[in-house]
Amino acid sequence: MNPYLVEMRIDPVALFRFATIQGWQLNEGHLNYIVHAWLSAAFDTEAPKPWRLFWDGLRPPRILGYTNVDAQNLYARLMEFSDPGVTEVIKERQNIMSRPVPIFKVGRHLHFAVQCIPVVRYAKSGVEKDLYLHELEKQGTPRRRDEVYSEWVTKQLTATDSVTVLSVQTAGFRLTRQVRRSTSIPQKDNHNPSKRKERYITRPEVVAEGELVITDSEKFPFLLRRGVGRHRGFGYGMILLRPPS
Repeated sequence: MNPYLVEMRIDPVALFRFATIQGWQLNEGHLNYIVHAWLSAAFDTEAPKPWRLFWDGLRPPRILGYTNVDAQNLYARLMEFSDPGVTEVIKERQNIMSRPVPIFKVGRHLHFAVQCIPVVRYAKSGVEKDLYLHELEKQGTPRRRDEVYSEWVTKQLTATDSVTVLSVQTAGFRLTRQVRRSTSIPQKDNHNPSKRKERYITRPEVVAEGELVITDSEKFPFLLRRGVGRHRGFGYGMILLRPPS
């Protein structure tokens, strides 16, 4: 089944109120985690994944994501089962919109853009490392950072054997500071979720763009739902499509 592309227009004041109740500080390192926590509270397993937050400070914030559930059913889930503080973030039905992703025929040429976290995760320790630093340490080869990331994005996109990547380049890069909370709460504070231990991690955040050609129209929807890389539940890995340049 082809997924739905869903757009949610959220109330930032209500989102920050929700975050405050959850014990979050309102800074950049927390923002994607706050949205992740709200999506989970609002839609549980039906929450969009992967998704991407668009918030430039000039226009109202919105979330784009892929899901198997349309807007009508997402809104029903929100209104029927979520706490009032959660539903305040999206009050009106018209603030959730969706459309089915079309079935792209084999040979269709498309432009893509994806915001992602190119890291390697070590199996034994679970520690993540910037892919570029990992290669530099392992190979000692002074390849350019953008070459390493572009090669990784290509491998991610072709993992489902549904596309051929014609080109890919790094359109944006920064080191971003992210927070993660432990799932356990000290027993003496089990009534207060804000007492979960927090840890901050610096990760590479890359925006990659390029062009691809569909080679398997049945597998392509799985690529969209899978996304690119890790942390797809935290605002990364969503593949955006448009006609080629």
